[in-house]
Amino acid sequence: MKKLFALFTACFLILAVPLPVYAQQPEIISTEIIPQADGGVLEITLTQDPVSTRATQTKSGTKTVSKKNASGQVMWSASLKGTFTYDGKKATCTSSSITVNIRATSWKLSSKSAGKTGNKATGKVVMKQYYQGQATHTETQSITLSCSPSGALS
Repeated sequence: MKKLFALFTACFLILAVPLPVYAQQPEIISTEIIPQADGGVLEITLTQDPVSTRATQTKSGTKTVSKKNASGQVMWSASLKGTFTYDGKKATCTSSSITVNIRATSWKLSSKSAGKTGNKATGKVVMKQYYQGQATHTETQSITLSCSPSGALS
């Protein structure tokens, strides 16, 4: 009886131990590098959120623009997230939002906006670089995230 109880307890403990659950990571669709006059680059990355079922005909994705200096360090990044519905004949943007992440203290966000029209999510950020308290450089970055009628993000 003691052996049976020990076996039952061991089985219970094995089954009761929580297994790690790994969240699905967004899928990288594309990455583009655009050289800048200051020696840095703009890195544009398009990711698609994991899709639980294709039957929903809903897609969400993010297009991120990262400003990197000549050393490859990220100065700031702006991420436009869009959610779309599609049916094979047309696609519609149902929501859009933009977030900004600033890593260099010399850069500050001046303004940001997000919108949607038809099958596009749109965003715009205005970033200013400061030196000794004075704005020395302004960069305006527009971002567009589109969805095709078949659900392909671009």
